[in-house]
Amino acid sequence: MLLTRKIFDTIIKEYREGAYEAFQKAEATMQSLSNITKKMVELQMEFGGAMQLLRERIALLQSECDHPSVTYQPDPSGNNDSSMECDVCGKEVH
Repeated sequence: MLLTRKIFDTIIKEYREGAYEAFQKAEATMQSLSNITKKMVELQMEFGGAMQLLRERIALLQSECDHPSVTYQPDPSGNNDSSMECDVCGKEVH
């Protein structure tokens, strides 16, 4: 097949259109990620204090728990990092 000017122009046009579409998609993805990141920062600023209070409350409740029932949690990799977890409060106990 002979590469004529018309075929060459068609190939270049399709390449440019494809590259432009890929660029547009990448730009839209970057914008979406940027928007999500900004929203995460806003939420952290708005609710970060509340989340810290909740973490502290969980820690307090776990420290007051007698851990009456525990479940063995094996190490999925087979190493020696298995643990026991309280069935009531979820704290890792030793």
